[in-house]
Amino acid sequence: MKCRDIRKLNTQSPSDPVTAQLVADHLLSCSACADELGELPAIFVAPPSAIPPPNLTAKIMAQLPASPAIAAASERRVTMRRRTAWGGIAVLLVSLLVFGAYGVLVDSSWPAHVFGGVESTVGRAVLALTLVGKPMIAAFGTLGGPLLLGIVLVSGLSVIGWRRLATPPAAILVEVE
Repeated sequence: MKCRDIRKLNTQSPSDPVTAQLVADHLLSCSACADELGELPAIFVAPPSAIPPPNLTAKIMAQLPASPAIAAASERRVTMRRRTAWGGIAVLLVSLLVFGAYGVLVDSSWPAHVFGGVESTVGRAVLALTLVGKPMIAAFGTLGGPLLLGIVLVSGLSVIGWRRLATPPAAILVEVE
């Protein structure tokens, strides 16, 4: 390239990298142009900027392993959901047994009257619990305590066995730094 071509290109940035390389080579070899233009303009040195895709950060963060604090928080959320579900089931079973026992021993409609009567939604739900729980209590009364003891024993052993299967041995739970 000649010096006058370089002066024209100084006012406009070259669009292709080949032209930019020619200008840079000429400025290195021609001291007059280098003195006139001063230091090499940034457009001849810096590569054209690339705009990253909008989801690049999300992709990179998704590939990183979770920190121990985030993993522990996620595990706590799962544990709380399980506890809440099992707590709801336990409350339902206990209410079935309590209302059913009261329905067998005293009066089926009295618990519903305590909760607003048979006309209210809550009263109808309590009456349904009482009527569903009555056969359970009658079966327990007929079959006796050994059945109840057996159910409690099998349930307890199942929970203990499940926890042993679900919890890895301490040798596996080694923290890696």
